[in-house]
Amino acid sequence: MNQEELYRLMAEFDRSGLSELRWKQGERSIVLKKSTASAAAGTPAAAPFSKEAAPGPQLQEAEDVILVKAPLVGTFYAASGPGEPPFVTLGQRVEKGQTLCILEAMKMMSQVSAPESGVVSEICVSNGETVGYGTVLIRLKRD
Repeated sequence: MNQEELYRLMAEFDRSGLSELRWKQGERSIVLKKSTASAAAGTPAAAPFSKEAAPGPQLQEAEDVILVKAPLVGTFYAASGPGEPPFVTLGQRVEKGQTLCILEAMKMMSQVSAPESGVVSEICVSNGETVGYGTVLIRLKRD
């Protein structure tokens, strides 16, 4: 299982009604669990991960706006480390491919890059916030 397949599995598990998932292939195994209290109540424990729970996904992409969405479930970081300056700030012009933020999932850091050039018009999530697959992270205004 590669990293992309793992993230896809995590996102599907997050959206499912399952409280636990065990996967094993050869020597490798993965165990995903949700809080049993939330599962027993009929609410997914990972509600903060769901696209419906996050404020960003309701944003619509206009002709002059680029929505940069989370490619995986993880924790949003605006900078490369504590005390470091953020990758981008409001009003900053960015180039295609420039790092906008980092998402951490299972101790793995993944950079999120600008899909095209533009100006940062909104940073939709807070530093350290947990985001779900497809959550709008940043809005860019096309040049």
